Amino acid sequence: MGKLGKLANYEKRDGIFLLIIIFFMLLIILLIYTVSFKISSYYLMRGVVFKDDLLELVASDEELKRIYKNGQFYIDDKKYKYVIENVIKDAFSKNEETYNIVYLACKLSNEKEKDVVDLVFLDGKFYLFRIFELIWKGD
Repeated sequence: MGKLGKLANYEKRDGIFLLIIIFFMLLIILLIYTVSFKISSYYLMRGVVFKDDLLELVASDEELKRIYKNGQFYIDDKKYKYVIENVIKDAFSKNEETYNIVYLACKLSNEKEKDVVDLVFLDGKFYLFRIFELIWKGD
Protein backbone atom coordinates (compact mmCIF):
# COMPACT_ATOMS: atom_id res chain seq x y z
CA MET A 1 0.00 0.00 0.00
CA GLY A 2 1.13 3.50 -0.78
CA LYS A 3 1.47 6.35 1.64
CA LEU A 4 -1.41 8.72 1.69
CA GLY A 5 -0.24 10.69 4.67
CA LYS A 6 2.43 13.33 5.11
CA LEU A 7 5.56 13.31 2.98
CA ALA A 8 8.84 12.78 4.76
CA ASN A 9 11.42 15.61 4.70
CA TYR A 10 13.68 13.88 2.15
CA GLU A 11 10.76 13.59 -0.26
CA LYS A 12 10.20 17.39 -0.18
CA ARG A 13 13.77 18.10 -1.31
CA ASP A 14 13.31 16.81 -4.85
CA GLY A 15 12.37 20.27 -6.14
CA ILE A 16 15.43 21.87 -4.54
CA PHE A 17 17.72 19.21 -6.02
CA LEU A 18 16.20 19.81 -9.44
CA LEU A 19 16.83 23.55 -9.15
CA ILE A 20 20.43 22.96 -8.07
CA ILE A 21 21.03 20.65 -11.03
CA ILE A 22 19.53 23.19 -13.44
CA PHE A 23 21.68 25.95 -11.88
CA PHE A 24 24.88 23.92 -12.32
CA MET A 25 23.98 23.04 -15.89
CA LEU A 26 23.46 26.73 -16.70
CA LEU A 27 26.76 27.55 -14.99
CA ILE A 28 28.58 24.96 -17.10
CA ILE A 29 26.98 26.30 -20.30
CA LEU A 30 28.02 29.85 -19.34
CA LEU A 31 31.57 28.68 -18.64
CA ILE A 32 31.80 26.89 -22.01
CA TYR A 33 30.45 29.99 -23.77
CA THR A 34 32.98 32.22 -21.99
CA VAL A 35 35.90 29.98 -22.90
CA SER A 36 34.90 29.46 -26.55
CA PHE A 37 33.53 32.88 -27.62
CA LYS A 38 35.96 35.13 -29.55
CA ILE A 39 36.00 38.91 -29.65
CA SER A 40 37.54 40.91 -32.50
CA SER A 41 40.11 43.58 -31.78
CA TYR A 42 40.52 46.51 -34.17
CA TYR A 43 43.24 49.08 -34.85
CA LEU A 44 42.50 52.63 -36.04
CA MET A 45 44.72 54.59 -38.44
CA ARG A 46 44.17 57.85 -40.27
CA GLY A 47 44.83 58.33 -43.93
CA VAL A 48 44.39 60.88 -46.67
CA VAL A 49 42.74 60.25 -50.00
CA PHE A 50 45.69 61.00 -52.27
CA LYS A 51 43.97 60.51 -55.62
CA ASP A 52 40.83 58.74 -56.68
CA ASP A 53 41.02 55.22 -55.29
CA LEU A 54 44.45 55.79 -53.68
CA LEU A 55 45.05 56.36 -49.95
CA GLU A 56 48.19 57.69 -48.30
CA LEU A 57 49.07 56.57 -44.78
CA VAL A 58 51.91 57.31 -42.41
CA ALA A 59 52.71 54.15 -40.49
CA SER A 60 55.31 52.95 -38.03
CA ASP A 61 56.99 49.60 -38.59
CA GLU A 62 54.49 47.87 -36.29
CA GLU A 63 51.55 49.45 -38.12
CA LEU A 64 53.12 48.47 -41.44
CA LYS A 65 53.09 44.82 -40.31
CA ARG A 66 49.35 45.15 -39.61
CA ILE A 67 48.79 46.58 -43.08
CA TYR A 68 50.71 43.70 -44.68
CA LYS A 69 48.82 41.15 -42.57
CA ASN A 70 45.35 42.43 -43.50
CA GLY A 71 43.77 42.67 -46.89
CA GLN A 72 40.83 44.85 -45.95
CA PHE A 73 39.80 47.75 -43.75
CA TYR A 74 36.62 49.56 -42.75
CA ILE A 75 35.63 53.17 -43.37
CA ASP A 76 32.35 54.18 -41.73
CA ASP A 77 31.33 50.51 -41.27
CA LYS A 78 31.91 49.70 -44.95
CA LYS A 79 34.43 47.02 -45.82
CA TYR A 80 37.03 47.80 -48.49
CA LYS A 81 39.67 45.50 -49.95
CA TYR A 82 43.01 47.05 -50.78
CA VAL A 83 46.29 46.39 -52.53
CA ILE A 84 49.55 47.94 -51.34
CA GLU A 85 50.58 50.16 -54.21
CA ASN A 86 53.85 51.57 -52.86
CA VAL A 87 55.79 51.77 -49.59
CA ILE A 88 58.42 54.40 -48.88
CA LYS A 89 60.44 52.91 -46.02
CA ASP A 90 61.97 55.16 -43.37
CA ALA A 91 60.49 58.31 -44.91
CA PHE A 92 61.07 60.33 -41.73
CA SER A 93 61.74 59.87 -38.05
CA LYS A 94 60.35 61.44 -34.91
CA ASN A 95 61.31 60.73 -31.31
CA GLU A 96 63.77 58.02 -32.41
CA GLU A 97 61.03 56.12 -34.26
CA THR A 98 60.99 55.83 -38.02
CA TYR A 99 57.82 56.13 -40.06
CA ASN A 100 56.89 54.83 -43.49
CA ILE A 101 54.60 56.26 -46.14
CA VAL A 102 52.19 53.67 -47.53
CA TYR A 103 49.95 54.01 -50.58
CA LEU A 104 46.90 51.74 -50.69
CA ALA A 105 44.87 51.22 -53.85
CA CYS A 106 41.18 50.53 -53.26
CA LYS A 107 37.77 51.38 -54.69
CA LEU A 108 36.35 54.15 -52.49
CA SER A 109 32.71 55.13 -52.69
CA ASN A 110 32.08 58.58 -51.17
CA GLU A 111 35.53 59.92 -50.36
CA LYS A 112 37.05 62.69 -52.43
CA GLU A 113 40.63 63.79 -52.95
CA LYS A 114 42.31 65.27 -49.81
CA ASP A 115 39.67 63.86 -47.44
CA VAL A 116 41.00 62.57 -44.13
CA VAL A 117 39.51 59.16 -43.36
CA ASP A 118 39.66 56.80 -40.39
CA LEU A 119 40.75 53.33 -41.44
CA VAL A 120 39.88 50.47 -39.09
CA PHE A 121 41.98 47.31 -39.48
CA LEU A 122 41.24 43.95 -37.87
CA ASP A 123 44.02 43.48 -35.32
CA GLY A 124 43.15 40.00 -34.13
CA LYS A 125 40.68 37.88 -32.23
CA PHE A 126 40.90 36.76 -28.64
CA TYR A 127 38.74 34.68 -26.35
CA LEU A 128 36.23 36.29 -23.99
CA PHE A 129 37.89 34.40 -21.14
CA ARG A 130 41.03 36.51 -21.76
CA ILE A 131 39.13 39.63 -20.58
CA PHE A 132 38.37 38.02 -17.25
CA GLU A 133 41.97 36.84 -16.98
CA LEU A 134 43.26 40.38 -17.54
CA ILE A 135 40.85 41.80 -14.97
CA TRP A 136 41.85 39.15 -12.43
CA LYS A 137 45.61 39.64 -12.88
CA GLY A 138 45.50 43.40 -13.50
CA ASP A 139 47.80 45.34 -15.80
